[in-house]
Amino acid sequence: NRQGNAESFGPDGMYLMPRISPDGKRVVYISIDSATGNRDLWLMDLSTKVQTRLTTHPANDGWPSWSADGEWIAFASDRMPRSSLYRIRADGSGDPELLLFPEGAGGAFDSDWSPDGRFLVYQLENKKNFTEDLWLLPLTGDRKPRPLLVTDFDERSPALSPDGKWFAYSSTESGTREIYVRSMSQPVKVRVSTNGGTWPLWRGDGRELFYTAAGSIYAAGIQLDLTPKVSPPTVLFRDCYSRYNNPSFQNYHVTKDGKRFLFSCIPDDAARRSLTVAIGWAQTVKRSMARRP
Repeated sequence: NRQGNAESFGPDGMYLMPRISPDGKRVVYISIDSATGNRDLWLMDLSTKVQTRLTTHPANDGWPSWSADGEWIAFASDRMPRSSLYRIRADGSGDPELLLFPEGAGGAFDSDWSPDGRFLVYQLENKKNFTEDLWLLPLTGDRKPRPLLVTDFDERSPALSPDGKWFAYSSTESGTREIYVRSMSQPVKVRVSTNGGTWPLWRGDGRELFYTAAGSIYAAGIQLDLTPKVSPPTVLFRDCYSRYNNPSFQNYHVTKDGKRFLFSCIPDDAARRSLTVAIGWAQTVKRSMARRP
């Protein structure tokens, strides 16, 4: 909850990138095969804890996102020469549909659906300056992608506001990675974070924005107007320790009411591991090498 009180649920496993469904009844996540390291999409029913596998391709799948109606899940996969965008029905029927193969660019990754389901906003590698840009992919008509935010800086993790008129993202334009909110149609933006930030998420009513920074979860009140008004961010609680404490992976999600958070965490007892210190190991190696014929 917002006070950081946590409880474990579901079976132990290798979980990554959890995303709660719009109705709050399911979660899609990446499960990692402990033997091969392969990543696939799975679903879990939050009431019964029943798990269902969605993808079975030997390629790696990741970065899932729900459509607003809960019917589709978009995701990125490296089953093509470059990471591409797909979608699959949330009930598991049918095969994944290729939405975008980024010709002439780097891979396509983290995406978010528009509330009306008409387009995706996604993250695209820019091979010219080795940064990430944000692009828009229509899901109707000619489906021709168009740039949304292409700069000399690194823009990542797009999150569309519940009304679809704004998007939050992280950018390095200030010299450090910070969270911004920007209009979809006007050259209006406002900075949200004050001391670093990654992975923004909206509350369901669009009046609060969450993000991570320095191992903590932050919340900032926001009023979306012609120029957004942002309250000073406050720390809610410390994040848990994850196997994948990596800025490339979003390992948390939040319910629409902003009261509960879902994390992929290592249990406390599993995190307590011992270290063995070998004294004089360099001399041992030298002696071993000297005995070789």
